[in-house]
Amino acid sequence: MTRWLEIGPGEERLEGTWITLDVVARPGLVDHVCRWGDAPFPLPAQSLDLVSASHVLAHLPWHPPLLALREAWRVPAPVGGLEVHVPAPPVPPAVALLVF
Repeated sequence: MTRWLEIGPGEERLEGTWITLDVVARPGLVDHVCRWGDAPFPLPAQSLDLVSASHVLAHLPWHPPLLALREAWRVPAPVGGLEVHVPAPPVPPAVALLVF
């Protein structure tokens, strides 16, 4: 069985077999309540196929991102994955040419 974890599910559940984790309990939307970076996830190590956090890392206080990422990396299986999306400011075209 495929098991995926979405950290910070927003307002709707994703389609599929997603488990959700958020800092606020919301019945029917959030499966586990936990402050990412402050406490371990209530999930066993290497028990998931994918951990996804889209635009959530930027909302953590400045000090726990490394702990948060370490915890997010603990729960995927050895062949699982970790997907983290962070907001990025628009890149001016001149800078984009230099960088890419």
